[in-house]
Amino acid sequence: MTIDLFGDRPEKQSEVRKPHTLHRKNAPETSVVAAHSVNVTKREQDVLDIITACEHKGITLTEISERHGRGTKSNIPYGTLNARPSGLEKKGKIFYLGDIRDGSRVMRASIYKTGNEPQ
Repeated sequence: MTIDLFGDRPEKQSEVRKPHTLHRKNAPETSVVAAHSVNVTKREQDVLDIITACEHKGITLTEISERHGRGTKSNIPYGTLNARPSGLEKKGKIFYLGDIRDGSRVMRASIYKTGNEPQ
């Protein structure tokens, strides 16, 4: 069992992405090596920190990519950024109100959820 980086509960082994699920069966060797070297939970934490820093305003994936993607100081690949919100939403760490900004859904950290959001 591994400990959840978010610090709120032990993480079930089934929730940790196995390296073989991070690449296609016929992927080139470089993709397989990369899949085995990435720390998925750390990347989720990185993305959650970015979303949390935006407070109630929230942030879109496009905005995260512009601020933290390739060519920036953070230099996080788009594919890495793109894959994280789904896992964070499933874990209850982020939520969507349904608002759109520049064609992308706005994400917010669950600590900013008031309970008055539409279902």
